Amino acid sequence: MYFLIVSIAAIIIGIKGGSFSVNGSTRVILSVFGILQAIVMAYLTYEFIEYPNLWGGGNWLAYSVVMSSMLLGITVFLLSQHLNKRLYGIDIAMAYAEIPPE
Repeated sequence: MYFLIVSIAAIIIGIKGGSFSVNGSTRVILSVFGILQAIVMAYLTYEFIEYPNLWGGGNWLAYSVVMSSMLLGITVFLLSQHLNKRLYGIDIAMAYAEIPPE
């Protein structure tokens, strides 16, 4: 459900923009991928609710979905960190030093 809410937030920011300064192409990309993520997360939420024995704990498939999403998140962060540092000279890991995640 958390990822579904995040995807809905991405759609809203992509459409309205809000107080974020995002240009036109970024807003379109954010909206498209937010919609795609919302579809996938809505389907996965349905699967978790409809078939709790299949997706519940103790099943290798359930653990592989969770682990793959964690690994994908780590990979995207490291790639983004590398690209931002190389292209713009910005170390995005410093955001946690300046603004604690608590």
